[in-house]
Amino acid sequence: MCCTAYCQALESPAAMLRTMNEHLGDLIEGDHFITMFAAVVDRRNRELTYARAGHPLPLLFRATTGEVSSLDAAGMMIGLVPDPRFEDHHIHLERGDKVLFYTDGVPECRNSRDELFGTESLQSFLRREGHRPCQNLLQQLEDTLNQFRGDRPFDDDVTIIVLEAT
Repeated sequence: MCCTAYCQALESPAAMLRTMNEHLGDLIEGDHFITMFAAVVDRRNRELTYARAGHPLPLLFRATTGEVSSLDAAGMMIGLVPDPRFEDHHIHLERGDKVLFYTDGVPECRNSRDELFGTESLQSFLRREGHRPCQNLLQQLEDTLNQFRGDRPFDDDVTIIVLEAT
Protein backbone atom coordinates (compact mmCIF):
# COMPACT_ATOMS: atom_id res chain seq x y z
CA MET A 1 0.00 0.00 0.00
CA CYS A 2 1.33 3.41 -0.92
CA CYS A 3 0.54 6.57 1.03
CA THR A 4 0.49 8.52 -2.23
CA ALA A 5 -2.55 6.55 -3.42
CA TYR A 6 -4.55 7.74 -0.43
CA CYS A 7 -3.02 11.12 0.32
CA GLN A 8 -2.28 12.77 -3.01
CA ALA A 9 -5.25 15.14 -3.00
CA LEU A 10 -5.31 15.87 0.72
CA GLU A 11 -4.83 19.42 1.91
CA SER A 12 -2.60 18.93 4.94
CA PRO A 13 -0.25 16.62 6.85
CA ALA A 14 -2.90 16.15 9.57
CA ALA A 15 -5.38 15.01 6.92
CA MET A 16 -2.75 12.58 5.60
CA LEU A 17 -2.33 11.04 9.05
CA ARG A 18 -6.10 10.77 9.57
CA THR A 19 -6.40 9.02 6.22
CA MET A 20 -3.54 6.64 7.00
CA ASN A 21 -5.13 5.79 10.35
CA GLU A 22 -8.40 5.11 8.56
CA HIS A 23 -6.79 2.76 6.04
CA LEU A 24 -4.19 1.10 8.24
CA GLY A 25 -5.95 1.08 11.61
CA ASP A 26 -7.95 -2.08 10.93
CA LEU A 27 -4.86 -3.94 9.70
CA ILE A 28 -2.93 -3.45 12.94
CA GLU A 29 -3.47 -6.18 15.51
CA GLY A 30 -2.71 -6.61 19.19
CA ASP A 31 -0.18 -4.28 20.79
CA HIS A 32 1.22 -3.12 17.46
CA PHE A 33 1.12 0.41 16.12
CA ILE A 34 2.74 2.62 13.49
CA THR A 35 4.39 5.98 14.04
CA MET A 36 4.44 8.60 11.31
CA PHE A 37 5.51 12.15 10.73
CA ALA A 38 4.00 13.95 7.76
CA ALA A 39 5.36 17.20 6.38
CA VAL A 40 4.83 19.44 3.38
CA VAL A 41 7.43 21.99 2.34
CA ASP A 42 6.50 25.20 0.55
CA ARG A 43 9.91 25.84 -1.01
CA ARG A 44 9.04 29.28 -2.34
CA ASN A 45 8.01 30.62 1.09
CA ARG A 46 10.27 28.26 3.08
CA GLU A 47 7.36 27.13 5.20
CA LEU A 48 7.16 23.65 6.68
CA THR A 49 3.72 22.35 7.65
CA TYR A 50 3.76 19.17 9.70
CA ALA A 51 1.77 16.77 11.86
CA ARG A 52 2.85 13.86 14.04
CA ALA A 53 1.49 10.42 14.88
CA GLY A 54 3.70 9.31 17.78
CA HIS A 55 6.92 9.48 15.76
CA PRO A 56 10.15 10.80 17.35
CA LEU A 57 10.23 14.60 17.27
CA PRO A 58 12.37 15.95 14.40
CA LEU A 59 15.06 18.44 15.34
CA LEU A 60 15.36 21.93 13.88
CA PHE A 61 18.81 23.51 13.51
CA ARG A 62 18.69 27.29 13.07
CA ALA A 63 21.65 28.28 10.88
CA THR A 64 21.89 31.89 12.07
CA THR A 65 22.02 31.07 15.80
CA GLY A 66 23.10 27.41 15.97
CA GLU A 67 20.12 26.72 18.21
CA VAL A 68 18.46 23.31 18.12
CA SER A 69 14.84 22.67 19.06
CA SER A 70 12.25 19.94 18.58
CA LEU A 71 9.37 20.23 16.15
CA ASP A 72 6.88 19.56 18.90
CA ALA A 73 3.45 18.26 17.99
CA ALA A 74 1.03 15.97 19.77
CA GLY A 75 -0.49 13.04 17.95
CA MET A 76 -1.40 9.47 18.78
CA MET A 77 0.18 6.53 16.99
CA ILE A 78 -1.59 5.05 13.97
CA GLY A 79 -3.85 2.11 14.78
CA LEU A 80 -4.56 2.76 18.47
CA VAL A 81 -7.94 4.48 18.24
CA PRO A 82 -10.44 4.85 15.41
CA ASP A 83 -10.52 8.65 15.17
CA PRO A 84 -7.39 10.26 16.63
CA ARG A 85 -6.85 14.01 16.60
CA PHE A 86 -3.95 15.28 14.49
CA GLU A 87 -3.07 18.96 14.17
CA ASP A 88 -1.08 20.86 11.58
CA HIS A 89 1.81 23.00 12.79
CA HIS A 90 3.76 25.57 10.77
CA ILE A 91 7.28 26.93 10.98
CA HIS A 92 9.16 29.33 8.78
CA LEU A 93 12.63 28.22 7.73
CA GLU A 94 15.48 30.59 6.95
CA ARG A 95 18.16 29.84 4.38
CA GLY A 96 20.53 27.20 5.79
CA ASP A 97 18.15 25.92 8.48
CA LYS A 98 18.03 22.13 8.68
CA VAL A 99 15.42 19.69 9.90
CA LEU A 100 16.65 16.27 11.04
CA PHE A 101 14.04 13.53 10.72
CA TYR A 102 14.94 10.16 12.26
CA THR A 103 13.47 6.88 13.46
CA ASP A 104 13.67 5.76 17.08
CA GLY A 105 16.64 3.51 16.32
CA VAL A 106 18.86 6.61 16.41
CA PRO A 107 18.32 7.77 20.02
CA GLU A 108 17.86 4.13 21.10
CA CYS A 109 21.27 3.16 19.74
CA ARG A 110 23.19 1.43 22.59
CA ASN A 111 26.87 1.02 23.33
CA SER A 112 28.71 -1.91 24.91
CA ARG A 113 27.78 -0.61 28.41
CA ASP A 114 24.09 -0.69 27.41
CA GLU A 115 23.87 3.13 27.49
CA LEU A 116 21.50 4.87 25.09
CA PHE A 117 22.76 7.46 22.62
CA GLY A 118 19.66 9.47 23.51
CA THR A 119 17.92 12.54 22.21
CA GLU A 120 20.15 14.93 24.18
CA SER A 121 23.25 13.51 22.45
CA LEU A 122 21.49 13.89 19.11
CA GLN A 123 20.67 17.52 19.92
CA SER A 124 24.29 18.17 21.00
CA PHE A 125 25.53 16.56 17.81
CA LEU A 126 23.29 18.81 15.71
CA ARG A 127 24.36 21.94 17.62
CA ARG A 128 28.01 21.03 16.98
CA GLU A 129 27.72 19.77 13.39
CA GLY A 130 24.56 21.41 11.97
CA HIS A 131 26.57 23.91 9.91
CA ARG A 132 27.87 21.07 7.67
CA PRO A 133 26.41 20.41 4.21
CA CYS A 134 23.65 17.77 4.38
CA GLN A 135 25.70 14.91 2.92
CA ASN A 136 28.59 15.59 5.31
CA LEU A 137 26.18 15.95 8.23
CA LEU A 138 24.62 12.56 7.48
CA GLN A 139 28.04 10.93 7.14
CA GLN A 140 29.26 12.49 10.39
CA LEU A 141 26.13 11.30 12.23
CA GLU A 142 26.58 7.79 10.85
CA ASP A 143 30.23 7.81 11.96
CA THR A 144 29.25 9.13 15.40
CA LEU A 145 26.61 6.41 15.89
CA ASN A 146 29.00 3.69 14.69
CA GLN A 147 31.72 4.89 17.04
CA PHE A 148 29.24 5.06 19.94
CA ARG A 149 27.83 1.56 19.44
CA GLY A 150 31.13 -0.14 18.59
CA ASP A 151 30.52 -3.79 17.66
CA ARG A 152 26.99 -3.81 19.02
CA PRO A 153 24.31 -4.00 16.31
CA PHE A 154 21.47 -1.52 16.16
CA ASP A 155 18.45 -2.75 18.15
CA ASP A 156 15.94 -1.06 15.85
CA ASP A 157 15.69 0.41 12.37
CA VAL A 158 17.75 3.52 11.67
CA THR A 159 16.55 6.00 9.09
CA ILE A 160 17.77 9.59 8.92
CA ILE A 161 16.66 12.37 6.57
CA VAL A 162 17.96 15.94 6.54
CA LEU A 163 16.00 18.78 4.95
CA GLU A 164 17.82 22.05 4.29
CA ALA A 165 16.15 25.35 3.43
CA THR A 166 17.76 26.97 0.40
